[in-house]
Amino acid sequence: MGVLPDIGTRIDVENSTVPAKSYKLWSLIVFKKFLSILTGVNAKNITEVDAARLQQIDEFLLTFFEQCSAHVPKWAPMR
Repeated sequence: MGVLPDIGTRIDVENSTVPAKSYKLWSLIVFKKFLSILTGVNAKNITEVDAARLQQIDEFLLTFFEQCSAHVPKWAPMR
């Protein structure tokens, strides 16, 4: 989570689904799938993506989550 270090604390890396009373918001599996759909990059094609494109994706994700903070009510407490 280089670009989004505060998101990392809300991802459950131990369970495939987040337990009901957990403070975690997403399972790692779901978050990876979300990022793959959002960016088009996945485990199969990551080696084909050049460094410049990965930098663009990092910037896009940072902007995306900043905009979520600006427009989604109560986003900040979720992070």
